[in-house]
Amino acid sequence: MDEIENGVHYGIMSQMWQIILKLARENAVQVVATTHGWDCVWALANIAISEREKDIIALRIEEVDGAMRLTEFDERDFGEIAKQQLEIR
Repeated sequence: MDEIENGVHYGIMSQMWQIILKLARENAVQVVATTHGWDCVWALANIAISEREKDIIALRIEEVDGAMRLTEFDERDFGEIAKQQLEIR
C-alpha cells in the first residue's frame, strides 16, 4: 500500500494499523506499506511497543554515496525510535 496514511486522520492512525494487523493475521498475509508520514510511523511504533509485536519491521531505503542502502528496524528498535523521535522515514 503506497502512502498508506493518505486520507486517514492522524487521530485514528493507531486504529488503522490495528485493523490492518488483525486482518493480516487472520488471512496469513504480509503487508507492505510505504509512508512519509511521521504520524503513521509513530502509530505503528507504539503498537509494536505496547503489544510487544515481533512481526512488525520498518525498512528505510536511502542513497548513500551513489548506492542504495537498506536499514531494518524491528520491535527492539521502536522504543528508541519513539522516545527520541528518530527520523526513519
